[in-house]
Amino acid sequence: DRATHLVASSDFTLGLVCQGWQTQHLAKSTISPTYMLPDLAATPNQAAQNGGQCLEIISLCRLEARKGLKQTMTALAHLEPSDGGWHWSICGAGPQEGELKQLSRELGLDDKISFLGRVDDDEKDRLLAAADLFVMPSYQDGGSLEGFGISYIEAARAGLACVAGRSGGAAEAVIDGTTGWSVDAQNQSQLRAVLKEAMGNPAERAKRGKAAQDMFQQKMAGHIVFGKFLDHISTPHP
Repeated sequence: DRATHLVASSDFTLGLVCQGWQTQHLAKSTISPTYMLPDLAATPNQAAQNGGQCLEIISLCRLEARKGLKQTMTALAHLEPSDGGWHWSICGAGPQEGELKQLSRELGLDDKISFLGRVDDDEKDRLLAAADLFVMPSYQDGGSLEGFGISYIEAARAGLACVAGRSGGAAEAVIDGTTGWSVDAQNQSQLRAVLKEAMGNPAERAKRGKAAQDMFQQKMAGHIVFGKFLDHISTPHP
């Protein structure tokens, strides 16, 4: 009741807030929560982006069920050998870490998956620059879902296309068909098909990665969103 302005991380989140509270008296705005991301990113590894012998996949997130990593691991295990070689770096920690490591062993993927734990900003930039594809097909797990997905924008900043989820605000962070692929992680056949397409088409990955980087630089770089924030809070409330 005391507030005069409302800032939401996505249109999806704004809709939830407006459904649950009285917000008619507030000046409202959706601003991507990417204030901390500077314009410049590490230069992508062009040899990798153009299709090296081993495709480098990366995920950066809290290791919990709704991130879709377990479903991704199962899907990757069932790709045909003709789909090419790949390596997956999983960065982060969380309650699903032990389960994911056990599943990796059971599926015989320990030589293809590296669990790197928490990484600092410099290491994160290095890993993103060396990657070909970012994967985090998040979904709604009970009442838990993605409000936006800053990790997708960190990948976009590095020129990476993403395989993302469809629930919550993820669809605003990754534009299906333009900056990446959106998929229902709980639909294994759909997830396998999307991963096969994304992994097997370096030209399309590069095209969508470039579109993602352009979107970041034009709309989501830290100085741009902070400018939007300052403009919003200086606007008189209704």
